[in-house]
Amino acid sequence: ARRLAAGVHAAAWAGPAPLPPGARTDSGFLPLPNRRGSLFYLLQAADVANAPIAVWLQGGPGASSLTGCFHEHGRWTTDEATGALHPNPHAWAAGPCGMHMLYVEQPAGTGFSKPGPGGPPRSVAAAAADLVAALTAYFHGPGRAYADHPLLLTGESHAGRFVPESAAALLAAPPAGVPRLAGVAVGNGVTDPRSQTLTLAPYLHAAGLLDAAEAKAAAKAADHVASLIDAGRYRDAHDARQALLDDLTERCLGAGGTLLDVRRARGYDPDNTVAALLRHPAVVAALGVPADHPPWIRKSPDVKDAMWADKMVSSAPAFARVLSSIPALLYQGVADAQDGPLSNEAWVEGLQWPRAGEYGAAARRPLLDAAGGVAGHVRSGGGLTTASIRDAGHMSPRDAPGVVHALVQGWAARAVTGGA
Repeated sequence: ARRLAAGVHAAAWAGPAPLPPGARTDSGFLPLPNRRGSLFYLLQAADVANAPIAVWLQGGPGASSLTGCFHEHGRWTTDEATGALHPNPHAWAAGPCGMHMLYVEQPAGTGFSKPGPGGPPRSVAAAAADLVAALTAYFHGPGRAYADHPLLLTGESHAGRFVPESAAALLAAPPAGVPRLAGVAVGNGVTDPRSQTLTLAPYLHAAGLLDAAEAKAAAKAADHVASLIDAGRYRDAHDARQALLDDLTERCLGAGGTLLDVRRARGYDPDNTVAALLRHPAVVAALGVPADHPPWIRKSPDVKDAMWADKMVSSAPAFARVLSSIPALLYQGVADAQDGPLSNEAWVEGLQWPRAGEYGAAARRPLLDAAGGVAGHVRSGGGLTTASIRDAGHMSPRDAPGVVHALVQGWAARAVTGGA
C-alpha cells in the first residue's frame, strides 16, 4: 500500500488544481487467487479513528469506484465545468459520524484493477467471490488495523447487484479476519432489471416527456424485454433494453441527455474531469500504479462485454437473504427515470423477508434538509430504509450532497449499533 503524501500531489499535479493537502489516503493492489488478477483500492480515513469501514462499489458493470470518490463523496471532488478540485464538506469520511471509505475498483479489469489471463469475470457471482477474496487480503494485510471495525457494503447503480450478491456471500461464509458485516446501502440501484424496465414508460409519461401513444409504445417494448428475461434470453433482453433506453433518451431528451437525470442537458462529468486527474503521471505515481499501466478509464468496455448477458439477472433474491440478517438502505434521486424511486419501488414492494410486514406497515415521513425544508421522503421498517431525494438524479451524493451525507451517515450509525 502507498500512503499518499499531500505534498507530492501539490508539487506534481499540474492541472487546474492540486489535490488538497492533509489527505489521509492509502492505495494499492489486492491480489486475487488462481491468477484472476488484482483489485485496486483507495482508502480515505475517517475523522474518528473507531469509525466503521464502508466499501464503495460503482456500477456499470465496469464503472470505477474512483468516480464515486472524486466526483461524489470523497474528501475532494472535481468541478464539472473547470476540472478544478474542491474540498468536499460533505465527504462521507468527514465529521463525527464519518466512515473510513474503502473505494474498490471491481470487477477485475475496472479502472486500475488488473484482470487475469482469462479476462474479467463473466457474472456478478464471480465478481462477488473476487471481492470477498480481495477484502480478505485487505484485512489480513494493509487494512489489518480495521479488522475489528464494523463493515458496511455500499454502492450505486449496478452495485444494486454487486452489493447484495457480495453481502450474501460474506454472510453465508464469513472469512476469518474480515470484519462483521453490519449493513448494506445502495443509491439509485439496478437490482431487478425486469421490474425496473417496466417503470420507464410510466415515469416518462407522468413527467410529460412522453404522450399517451408514445408511452403505450414504450410499455410494449418494455414488455418485450420482460418476456425475454422470463425466457432466460438475457443477452437478447440486454440488447432490447438498451435499444429502448437509446430510443427514449433521444425521443425525450435529445442528443447529450440522459435518463439518469432528466434535468441535465449532458450526462455526469461529460468532459471527463476525473479521468484527467487520474491520468496525470504524478497522480498515477503517487497512487502506486505502474507507469506502464493502461490509462485509467471510468467505465471498462472489456468488463461490460464480459458481463453483457449477466446484467439482466435479478439480485432481488440475494437482497432478501441479506435483509434477513442485516439492515439495508436504498436511496434514489427522483430525477432518475431509469433507476429512481419508482423503479426501485417496483421490486421492493414484492420482496419477501421475515420482517417484511413491518416495512409494509411503516408510514413514509418527510426527509428534512439542514434548513428544515422537505428534501425528500423516507420510510423505514423491518430492517429496510428507503428514501427518495428531491433535488437529485442518479448520482444523488453529487446532486444533493448535504442531504445524502446526513441520510447515509445517520443510517450507518444506527446500523452498526443495531438500531436500523
